[in-house]
Amino acid sequence: MSTGHAKNVANFEDMISFCTGYGATYNPSKVAIQLPSLNALRTNAENALADVNSANTAFINATNARQIAFSSVKPLATRLVNALDATDATDELIKDAKTLNRKVQGARKSKGTKPETLPTPPDTAAEDKQISVSQQSYDSIIENFEKLGQLVATEPTYTPNEVDLQTATLITFHGNLKTTNTSLPDPEHRNDTFATTIKCLPNDPIDLSVPFTDDFEEMTIFSANKDSIGISPNAHWDYFNDDDSGRVRSRAAADFIISGNRSISLDQIKPMKHGSNNKLVGTFNLSG
Repeated sequence: MSTGHAKNVANFEDMISFCTGYGATYNPSKVAIQLPSLNALRTNAENALADVNSANTAFINATNARQIAFSSVKPLATRLVNALDATDATDELIKDAKTLNRKVQGARKSKGTKPETLPTPPDTAAEDKQISVSQQSYDSIIENFEKLGQLVATEPTYTPNEVDLQTATLITFHGNLKTTNTSLPDPEHRNDTFATTIKCLPNDPIDLSVPFTDDFEEMTIFSANKDSIGISPNAHWDYFNDDDSGRVRSRAAADFIISGNRSISLDQIKPMKHGSNNKLVGTFNLSG
């Protein structure tokens, strides 16, 4: 069975045709499902689908262009090292060039004997498994190829006859790689904008000439397991924790109420080996 946006638009058009076929009999009171509204919605959907197809075509073309541009990087890097090896360059310089070439190729240095493997500490095992050493992202390949070209250019005896190995050509080639890589259109624009909320909390002076009580009775029933500023109606109280297992509640259960209908409780959503560090911080303006 066919699925997808195009199929949904086609089905929607079929539905409009059925509604139109009823003639004057189809006369709903709700504006949103009247024929003019349905036809407008169909037109918007068709335009949106055309925009998606156009953007996808541009994305595919740019992706193909990048793959073509980068297909010659690894062979060219190897030829660079071989050309440098044929000069009077020092062993150290050639060794550095080979190291950069391995990074471009995404290969590790081969070892004659396998070293003894030491056990990985339990608290670092998960983190180490997520660290990539291949450096095969497009940005990393561009960076390492640029370093290789700059390194080769420092050798005075490096004067190859092949045009594509000459320093000026390498600079142009590297610039083209950067341009091709950055020209790829952004397939997801919904993450282009970062939004944050800033609260301006009241902090009026407290009248100390009369007794002051803050008993949480005016708070709504709520629960939070992340840092929250101004959780009380008067905004005096803030909640902080060190992990998402900590929790603050304004009413845990009737048995936990000290007096009235509200009492703040700090606990955990789930057991933690070392517990959760929950903090309820009060801010009071005593300048009055």
